[in-house]
Amino acid sequence: MIKDSLISNLRYAVIDVETTGLASSTDRIIEIAVAYNNNGKILNTYSELINPGISIPWVITDITGITDVKLRKAPQFKEIADGFVDLLKDRVLIAHNSFFDINFISAELKRCHQKNLSNSVLCTLRMSRHLCSNLENHKLGTLADFFGIKIKKQHRALGDALATAEIFLKLSDIAEKKGITKLSQLMKIA
Repeated sequence: MIKDSLISNLRYAVIDVETTGLASSTDRIIEIAVAYNNNGKILNTYSELINPGISIPWVITDITGITDVKLRKAPQFKEIADGFVDLLKDRVLIAHNSFFDINFISAELKRCHQKNLSNSVLCTLRMSRHLCSNLENHKLGTLADFFGIKIKKQHRALGDALATAEIFLKLSDIAEKKGITKLSQLMKIA
């Protein structure tokens, strides 16, 4: 758990995963990305294709463009698990629909006999529902359009992570105008 701090001073990592399906118990991660931020500035990014050890359904290939052939020589999650967990150390994790991403990462870590993540987690989906309740829906693409953010390579982990990072900044500005300035306050709505 990260100590309480001003939102503007957060050290955070925006994460996104692409998967073979929707069930973390049976489906697997095929791509993972992280955009590292300090004080609202992207410092670095990490992106990795992951060999899931199972075939990718055609519907997933259609959405992401990721094929079995592209993943043949990619590492399995267990090969990157230690380094990946180290990358997230001492950072608040942020994702759009964080429940999905964190569940998949946790399931993969469990398969590798790794400890579960203990980071604080913020969800831009929940934030937007609270702070932008007038929107028709709160999908990543809808929020990107609303805030004038262009998603480069939507439905790819890095493109979605970078868009989520920008959306988080916009939502944080709205939160600040409503008097929500600390991580502890934001955790109540996100």
